[in-house]
Amino acid sequence: MLNPAGREELPGLVELKMLEKNYQGALAIIDARPAGSPDAELFLKLRGAALAQAGRSTEARAAYLLLLEDEAFQAEALLGIARSFIEERDPAAALPYLERSLALDPENVEAGFYRDLRRIEDGEYLREKLEQLAGARQMERLAGARQMERLGGLYASRGYSEQAIACYRAALARDPEYFQARLELAGLLATTRQYDRSIEMYRRLAAEFPGNCRIMTGLARVLGWSKQYRESIELYGELERQNPLDPVPRREKARTALWSGQTDLGATLYRQMLTPPADRSLLASLGKLQAADSLSGLDDLMRALRRSVDQGSIYQGYETLAFALRQGALKGEPDKRAAVEMALAEQRAGYRIQKGVALEWEAKSSARGGRPLHALEAYDQLTMHQPGNEEALFDRGQTACSLDLGAEAKRSYRKLLEIDPAHWLAAEALSRELDNSHPALLLEQSYWEEQGRGELSRIRRQQSTLGVTVPLFDGYHLSLAGHRWLEAPTTGDRSYAAYGHTLAFDGVINRYLSGALSWSRKEYDLKGLEARNSGSAGLSLNLNDYLRWDLGYRRSDELYNEFGILQGGIQADAYWTSVSGTPLPKLSLTAKGGYLRYNDDNRGEFAALSAGYAFSDHPRVFTVGANGEYRNTRSRSENIYDRSGTRVLDITHPYWTPDHYLAQSLTLAWNHDLSSLFFCGSRRHVYDLKASFGTDNDHNLSARLEAGWLYEFHRQWSLSLNATLHRSQEWDAAGGRLDIKYRF
Repeated sequence: MLNPAGREELPGLVELKMLEKNYQGALAIIDARPAGSPDAELFLKLRGAALAQAGRSTEARAAYLLLLEDEAFQAEALLGIARSFIEERDPAAALPYLERSLALDPENVEAGFYRDLRRIEDGEYLREKLEQLAGARQMERLAGARQMERLGGLYASRGYSEQAIACYRAALARDPEYFQARLELAGLLATTRQYDRSIEMYRRLAAEFPGNCRIMTGLARVLGWSKQYRESIELYGELERQNPLDPVPRREKARTALWSGQTDLGATLYRQMLTPPADRSLLASLGKLQAADSLSGLDDLMRALRRSVDQGSIYQGYETLAFALRQGALKGEPDKRAAVEMALAEQRAGYRIQKGVALEWEAKSSARGGRPLHALEAYDQLTMHQPGNEEALFDRGQTACSLDLGAEAKRSYRKLLEIDPAHWLAAEALSRELDNSHPALLLEQSYWEEQGRGELSRIRRQQSTLGVTVPLFDGYHLSLAGHRWLEAPTTGDRSYAAYGHTLAFDGVINRYLSGALSWSRKEYDLKGLEARNSGSAGLSLNLNDYLRWDLGYRRSDELYNEFGILQGGIQADAYWTSVSGTPLPKLSLTAKGGYLRYNDDNRGEFAALSAGYAFSDHPRVFTVGANGEYRNTRSRSENIYDRSGTRVLDITHPYWTPDHYLAQSLTLAWNHDLSSLFFCGSRRHVYDLKASFGTDNDHNLSARLEAGWLYEFHRQWSLSLNATLHRSQEWDAAGGRLDIKYRF
């Protein structure tokens, strides 16, 4: 049964659905219109527009061909047919219909725009067009300005912001008081990040038209986008007081509060919008009808709804009741069914608003709480419920990006750009995702030095790497790198050079599972030293955001002194697993354990537990962490001396072999994001600092400093530096690494 609105209200409901970008909802209303509607041509026109916007161009064309039979709608029908061909990227097929439309309506700016579509990027064409409109004597001053403003809207609808701005300015040159052109220009200046000019225009309009909601809303948005959060929130508050029934100001105020880092205020505003819940209001409406005996015999339905309300439902009870009716509940009792449908209709607006608000808050709070899978699922539901929710589409793309789901991120950004081609953040994010599909060249230089534990740690290592990474398809990468190693034990003058290569593959299989494989080959220049193979394999499973479970294997060189090199290359196979999670939004916990098997018939095991708490939010994050570690090996290292007992000839198990080793440390970490834009995929500029202080069961006090810096520039280049300095009574180490990446 259709919403019991009068026939005269149906076109308005369709247009409302179109504004919401809910084209399927609009089509449902059109298809369910009362039989014998006197506005058949109007509904046919609306059907064509809805189908076209939904991307169903063939069906849209069929609707417009039917509309073409009505002489009063011929120009619009011809233009609609032409647009359907243009959406199919067939402008040649559109041209005859555009010419016919222009013959009927020579001043139709849209038909002329699409006829000249191939020239719209030409600055000379735009200048000629504006001069033509400005010089048209048959048009009044305001009519000419309207034509220019309409042309600007067409340019903006296809993402040509500069040309649109030129059109709006030309309209205002013809009629400086033309309100719509002033409003559109102010908004477009904001979307092109000309915030100061936009704010100036909005303030001028607000002074001339005090209390105008469109102006105040536009100004509040720009103030939020330009990070003038306090004034933006205050202006939204004024809009709320001016029109308490309008849900837009409070919702956008809540979003702005979250952007500004005022999480508590944002949460409060979202909760206010969900009070009282739509389910509770529906229960009250049905309760009144039941008390009046209109709904006697509905105990089962009422009990189910009441149970849902008691469990804290917001909109789920409404949906359950509506579904029951669709499945045939009360089919044999038309009066009762009509009464329930009327109650649902009365609460429908509140239900739709609150469902959108509830899903948005669930998604945003999940994302901020480190639960991206929950957030993505909530955004999926939200974008189905509100297909035109631009904030949800962008945030969904961001959440997919954070999970390395490039294909899903691009799908969200493209959908958003179909709705708003001038959305520069979506365009930038999509561009960055597309950049990630290009091959990358990597140059890496690293250095490591360690001394201590007697003769066990006595080496300097350098590694030079030149590699290339090739995206195979979304989420999967193949890498090939060449290496040059130089290993110089500090117990003598000899150094050992080697060359080799690495082949690696990694991929994000789905939302829950990712994996990686690598294999390396290393061959020494010095004859007699065996070539070595090493590598790794790993799987990472996201257990619905509650825990992340990682499994891994790694074969690595265990070379810390000359004896390890000369003994044919000591290697260890490590088998490990780890579990990590964020039980609270700012608290992270990680537990890791594993088993070691050395190629010199030794064994070992290790375990680690760490916890960290972030005391501040992005972009300046200060974290305090506590760490515990256990290590043990079956056999100990043993020096073999010459007859004098002063010179070490060899070492059995020439690496550190801890004996039931226990250690604990405290880490202070600072991460500062200096990026000009804060969104997943943006060019990053960030540095981090760490200081760790610890001890162990040998009373070996230690201190460790780490620093990192990453800078991405000119779209294709990135530079990163990392350095480590460790000092303790038994073991000292220092190292650094430089990475330069170029993406083609």
